[in-house]
Parts: sequence; C-alpha cells; structure tokens
Amino acid sequence: MYYLSIFDGLEKEFEGVEHIFEALYRDDCKIYMNEVEMSREQIKAHHAKKMTLGSKATLLHFQVKSLNTIQVKYRLVNEEEDLIVSQLIRTDGADRIVEAKVTKQDYRSEKKNRKSLYSDMLNEKPYQRERMV
Repeated sequence: MYYLSIFDGLEKEFEGVEHIFEALYRDDCKIYMNEVEMSREQIKAHHAKKMTLGSKATLLHFQVKSLNTIQVKYRLVNEEEDLIVSQLIRTDGADRIVEAKVTKQDYRSEKKNRKSLYSDMLNEKPYQRERMV
C-alpha cells in the first residue's frame, strides 16, 4: 500500500520513485489491464504519466483473499480523468507482484450505476406472499 500512497496529488518525476516500482514488480510479471496484457515497461510508463499529472489515489477497499492474493480498489483522480480502479494482485513469497488483473471504470458512471441500483431497490414493491388455495 506504500506504493499507492506515492500518488498523493503532487506532480512528481517517476525517477524519484522508480526504485520502489522496481522492488514491487517482478521482471516477469504479467499485468492485464481491462483484459489486455501489458508489459512491465508499459506499466512503468503508465505509472510515470500518472505521476507527472499529479494523480491522487484514495483507497476504497483492501482485502486479503488468500496467502498470496489481495484485492485493492481505489479512486484515481487527476486533471484528465476520475477513475475507479480495481486490482486483483497475486504476489510471490517475497511480496513482489507476479500477476495483476486491473479494471478501470469512469467514476461518474460507477456513481451513476450505484445510484440507479439504489433507486431501483427503493422502487421495488415489497415481497408479498401468495396465498395458497
């Protein structure tokens, strides 16, 4: 979670935190972003861009699924985007990332979906038991 805290809303150069990325991601890691495989170098460039934009990450959910698997969900905001990012991360024995499945969703559409789901729930008729004849 330390790596996520680096995205604190301040613009910064990736070179200053690259050693943390190197320690966290294995050389042979597999990253799938919205079901598209990305190389470690592509992920590094992606993170560098987010840092230069002054992205701010706010943790929404953290759950240990098993010994080497965690689920993380956070909101990522910068001048270009406002996203909800969900990650299912598998690590090795040294807590380095082996594989990550990442999905991104626009925050506004996520909020709209939750709001419409809640409205639908409020508009449902209460369960009524049918009479047996």
